[in-house]
Amino acid sequence: MTTRWEHAVLSVDVDGSAAPWKYQARAWVGETEIYNRTRDTMFWSGPLADLAAEGWELVSTHSTTARVGSYLAGINGPLSYPVSMHFFLKRPA
Repeated sequence: MTTRWEHAVLSVDVDGSAAPWKYQARAWVGETEIYNRTRDTMFWSGPLADLAAEGWELVSTHSTTARVGSYLAGINGPLSYPVSMHFFLKRPA
């Protein structure tokens, strides 16, 4: 017996154009949106935990853009951080 899989993409994007930054998490199966949340704090683990509770497993990640900043989470000095992350998930269909 072959297991059939359903696949989803979770995208977490950062809008740093104004303080406080906004973090938008959205997930799709094909063209159907299955998740949409916005928060003022970094929260990748939140959407992943929400989707895991629905049976989704993390398969892979990909950072599509990065930015060099002078301040992030109380750390002073130049550093690079992801602005957009994609998480690829699967669950039995």
